[in-house]
Parts: sequence; structure tokens; C-alpha cells
Amino acid sequence: MMPAPTLLAIDCSTEALCLGACAGGRAAHWHGTGGAQASAVLLARAQELMAEVGAPLASLDAVAFARGPGAFTGLRTACATAQGLAFGVDCPVLPIDSLMIVAQAAAQQLLASESAVAPILVGVAMDARMGELYAGVYAGQPGGWHVIEQPCLTTPTVWAQRWQAQTVNQVQPLAVLTGSGLGLLQAASAVPGMVVNTSDHERAAALLELALARWQAGAALPAAQALPLYVRDKVAQTTAERQAAASLVAAATPGH
Repeated sequence: MMPAPTLLAIDCSTEALCLGACAGGRAAHWHGTGGAQASAVLLARAQELMAEVGAPLASLDAVAFARGPGAFTGLRTACATAQGLAFGVDCPVLPIDSLMIVAQAAAQQLLASESAVAPILVGVAMDARMGELYAGVYAGQPGGWHVIEQPCLTTPTVWAQRWQAQTVNQVQPLAVLTGSGLGLLQAASAVPGMVVNTSDHERAAALLELALARWQAGAALPAAQALPLYVRDKVAQTTAERQAAASLVAAATPGH
């Protein structure tokens, strides 16, 4: 068996900051307010987590980070912090698909509530603002995912059609939908699948689980290759686009 690694994992891809750490078989994770505040609290919280698992930052075997897709500033914060720490302690990095973290959290929730979980198909739809989604499709089970559809930026209507096609084409016992963009998705179209809502606490735990899985799979990269994944080029909307997005959000809100 491989010795237990010393890892720090960082996710700033959403409005929540999620961190995980492990050393010597001990593990801890934390979540709190992220967004614009992430860079101000990240290092202090990371040091607290490392102290909780009984290891200094200098002992890290690797630094994992959510590479995207997600919030532009958050991705840069996670990437820069991971790269800086990795260069500082001379260790590699572990890039993690931020949508896969949400898939992992949903699958782990099912695992906790069921006696057994067969391989599942997970559609992740995260709110990308501007009436759009960051979306991807994953098949497998916790710790062993296959990417069926790579993370992309899309509209709720288009992705609902693609998800429906996946549930027809993939022979899977269970189709699961999860993510912060489900309201937009369901407003656009009736979509098949069990809906699983995940918490920031569950995502923080899932982040560390994926970091461990990536380490065990030998997926570590040199610190210089700590690069974010951007899937959006356009960051501003026309007035008409903002109005259309507002209408879609209103349609997804109870009482409208």
C-alpha cells in the first residue's frame, strides 16, 4: 500500500471557499465564505487545517486545486495559491475538475443514504450567471469517474436536450442531477433524473476525496502546470441578454 500522503486541497470556484487537508491518515476539511473574500482568508485557514492534521505546510506532498470551470477570480486565486505553495515547498500540484467535485459530493450523499450504490450517471449544472450554465456529465462512482461530457459553458435549454440524450444513450441504473444551476435547467425544460442537492460541507469533503484519488492515480503535475480552466470568453451582456436572463431566473423562482 502507498503511504498516506500529506495534501492540501483548495476550491474557490464558487461563492464558497472549500479546503481539505490530510496527513498520516488524518483528514480535515473546512468551508466558508469565498468569492472576493477567499484570497484574504485562504492561507490562514489552510494553516489551521494543516495544524489540525498535525503537519506543517513545508511537509506537503502535493497541493490540489479546483481548476474550473467556475468564477474567474476564484479560479485564479486557487491556481495562484496552489502554485505558490507548490513552488515554495518544492512539491507538485493536483488539478481537479471543479464540476467533478460536485458529482463526487452527490454520489457520496447517495452512498450515505443507501445500502449500496451502483455506478451512476451524474449531470452537473452549475449557475454560471448571465443565464448560462457550467455543465458536464460523469459516469462511475465515488473516486472512479469517467468524463462523458467535458465541462462546458452552455444554455439551460441546450444542456437539457444533451442531458436527455445522455440518459437515453447511457445504460446506467441511476441518473442523477446536481448543482447550483438546477433551477435554471428545470425552468428551461423537464429533465429526467433524481435531483440531489449538495451542501458546501459535502463539497469540501468531496474535494479532499478527489485529491486523494488523484494522488493515488499518479496524476500530480509540476507546479508550473497549475493552470485554470476557463470556458467563458464573454464577461458582459447586452441589455436584451440581461433582460432574458432575468426572466429565466424569475421563472425558476417559486411564486413566479
